[in-house]
Amino acid sequence: MIEFSQVINQVIILFLIAAIGFAAGKRGVIKSEQKEVLSKMLINVALPCMLIDAVMSTTDRLSSRDFLITISISICTYIIGFVLAWYLPKLLKLDSKKKGLYSFSMLYTNVGFLGFPILAMVLGKASVIYAIIFNITYYLTFFPVGFYLLRGEKTRPTLKEMLPIITIVFFISLMLYLLKIPLPYPVLKTVSIVGGMTLPLSMLFVGLCLCEVHISVFKNINVILVSIYRVLLFPAAMYFILTLFTDNFYYIAPGVIMFAMPVAALLPAFAKECNLDEKEGAVIVTVSTLFMLFALPLIGLLLSMS
Repeated sequence: MIEFSQVINQVIILFLIAAIGFAAGKRGVIKSEQKEVLSKMLINVALPCMLIDAVMSTTDRLSSRDFLITISISICTYIIGFVLAWYLPKLLKLDSKKKGLYSFSMLYTNVGFLGFPILAMVLGKASVIYAIIFNITYYLTFFPVGFYLLRGEKTRPTLKEMLPIITIVFFISLMLYLLKIPLPYPVLKTVSIVGGMTLPLSMLFVGLCLCEVHISVFKNINVILVSIYRVLLFPAAMYFILTLFTDNFYYIAPGVIMFAMPVAALLPAFAKECNLDEKEGAVIVTVSTLFMLFALPLIGLLLSMS
């Protein structure tokens, strides 16, 4: 259970950090081409440390029942999400190349950059282990299914694509938790300090992205619709459906927050790889990120009712 006022305070903090990034971008303190360095620092250094810190800081042990229920919810949610992502874009009457962009956008969220740090901030570190288990499905399907949605055909991603650093650390964190492997205090303190940079870096990055948004992007009704679906409609529907079957907060909240995140930041890079419109992919990511800041209080209101 969380208090709605707590969510509002956390969202205000997110807004303020993003505003600092926005101002830094507009003033030229951080150049556009330097965003890549910031993103690599976040995804390859800070986030892995945050995951390990959260797992090693968790004192509660999940039962086999908790594990099975959480992973079952995850699998069912992604199956439903895949079906919707495959068929809903057809209602928008998009051409074949753009359909892939929107299908991908409807299923895969920004779990790494924003999902884990925001979850830890709003719900606390104890919720992260549930999110790690919930996201097993995400990390196992992200590349093969993601490319399938984009291309509309089966593809065989490379080993490097399948196993980026964050995916490797994700499963290492899970093993550390399941096998109860302790880490020396200096290591724990180090990953805690470095992992603490994750949320500030992620929201600074969001602010830098938003400073490049032109008002004209809001004229694209398809981008608006997919962004609302991504950060509000699907997670809200997921919340109401799950509450029909369980009242366990930790079975519901981590997954809902993960699905309330904006479109995965890798969409433009994937679009370029598949010879799709990478610029529209970047617009979808940026607009959905902006909408997330406004939708998160509404998701928090739902969760405060459970």
